[in-house]
Amino acid sequence: MSIILSMACMAYLNGVFDFIITYDSSLISVAILTIYTGTEIYASYQSWFISRQIDKIKNNQNYYLKNSNIEIIKQMVFSRVHYVRFMASMLTMLGLFGTIYGLIMIFMPYFSGQDTNDIKMILEYLFSNIGVASITTAVGLICSMLLRINAESLNAGCNEFIREIISTR
Repeated sequence: MSIILSMACMAYLNGVFDFIITYDSSLISVAILTIYTGTEIYASYQSWFISRQIDKIKNNQNYYLKNSNIEIIKQMVFSRVHYVRFMASMLTMLGLFGTIYGLIMIFMPYFSGQDTNDIKMILEYLFSNIGVASITTAVGLICSMLLRINAESLNAGCNEFIREIISTR
């Protein structure tokens, strides 16, 4: 989590967020970043919760978990990982949706019957909408990769949690 916060601070100080807001007129990237932030907070909380449960089991304080059905516990614990993985794939899809949106917007002057003889207007429109397509794809892929890394970390914690329960029985 601290690495991600450090990267976010560096991105903010270097104007990355201002760049995204300025050049992504669809604001799909803002939606991606918002969903990413919420899921990152959820995953961080789940990691903390799992590590706390491991400590309780090691200190022989969690009688309920040690004597519960292991399959039910596995299902409960790993559902947390599945949610983070699902959200990571959704961020990829939102990024690709932004790409399609940007490409559709490139051709809007042709569809709406506007005068397409002004080359300067066409180029400005083309580059601004290619920016939308590129920015949303990049933001979606980067956020998805970061969440997938976090999901694997959470998965490792869940596996350790299950091993601790089994070893104390």
